Amino acid sequence: MVIIAGPDGSRRGDYDRADSRRDRMKFLLLHYADESAEWSAEETQEDQALLAAWLEDTIARGMNLQGNYLQPSRNAATVHARDGELLVADGPFA
Repeated sequence: MVIIAGPDGSRRGDYDRADSRRDRMKFLLLHYADESAEWSAEETQEDQALLAAWLEDTIARGMNLQGNYLQPSRNAATVHARDGELLVADGPFA
């Protein structure tokens, strides 16, 4: 049994660690591919097959919470906060 206490010492709840998924660490995985690289059809198929196998495994084991494709970097925008003002620039490296 684990008791969680808030920063002010208040009790936030009891739960059995063996029965809870709340205390499990979560990770973000980004699968990058060089957008400028020219891959052969065979290389592309192999890469997609490896990723698909990994996704199927993590989904089957209940470990995959969500997944999505990202847009190419040419569609990116960079957001900065400077002196209380938000600045938005086109591109990831602007």
